[in-house]
Amino acid sequence: AAVLALGGLTPAEATRVRVRLAQSLADSGQLYAAAGMYREAAAAPEGPTAAERTEWLRLATVHLLATGHHDEGRATLEVLLPRVGLKMTGGAASTIVRLLGARALLKLRKLELPRGTRPRLSEAEVQRLDVCWTATRGLIYVDGISSALFHARHLDLALSSGDLLRAARAIAFEAYLGVLTAGDGADAHSRAVFTALLAEPEVQADAYTFGMITQFWASCQYMLCRFTDGVRDS
Repeated sequence: AAVLALGGLTPAEATRVRVRLAQSLADSGQLYAAAGMYREAAAAPEGPTAAERTEWLRLATVHLLATGHHDEGRATLEVLLPRVGLKMTGGAASTIVRLLGARALLKLRKLELPRGTRPRLSEAEVQRLDVCWTATRGLIYVDGISSALFHARHLDLALSSGDLLRAARAIAFEAYLGVLTAGDGADAHSRAVFTALLAEPEVQADAYTFGMITQFWASCQYMLCRFTDGVRDS
C-alpha cells in the first residue's frame, strides 16, 4: 500500500494497480500473494463496482483454497457467498439433508446440453454459477459434503442457464463423480458422456472448458486403472 501511495495514485487507480499486480502474481505462481492483493482490491473504499468486488473475492477464494489455506479460503468464501444470494449450511446434518433434497430434484432432470436459441445470462447469473463452481472445486478435498451440495446447486443452475459451456462443465463433473463413487459401474455411462461433450464444437473452441473436461476424463481413466489411456487423454 505504501509503494502504491508513493506513486501519487488516486484510490481508484491504486485499486486497479492492485488487480493488475494480483494477476501478475497469479501468473507467476504466487497464488497466496495474489489472493491478498485481490482481497485488498475488493475491500477498497471507492472505485470498484459490486460485480468487480465479487469477482475479486472469488479469485481470492480460488487461490487460497488451491494453495491449502483452507481456513482463510473458507472465511473468504463465506463473505463471497451472500453477494450472489448463497450461504454455507449450518452443520453436517443440515448439509446432508439439503444435499439429499438437491440430489432428489436432480433425478427428475435430464443431463442435456441446451440447444437452439439460448438467452444471454445476466452478469449476476454468471457470477452465481461461477461462485458455485469455485466452492465445488475448492472444498472437495476438505469438506466433501459441502462440495457435493455446491455441485448439486451448480449443476441445477447450469442446466437451467442456457449456457452450453457451463452446462458441459457441470455435466462432466457429474460424470467424474459417478466414476469416483461407483467405479466400473459408471464406466460405460461416463465414457458416453465424455465422448459426446468433447465432440461438441463449442467445447472444442473454448480452451478452459475443453481442458477441464479432458482433465476429468483422464482422472476417470486413472481411477479405473487405465493408466496408459489416462496419460494419453491428459
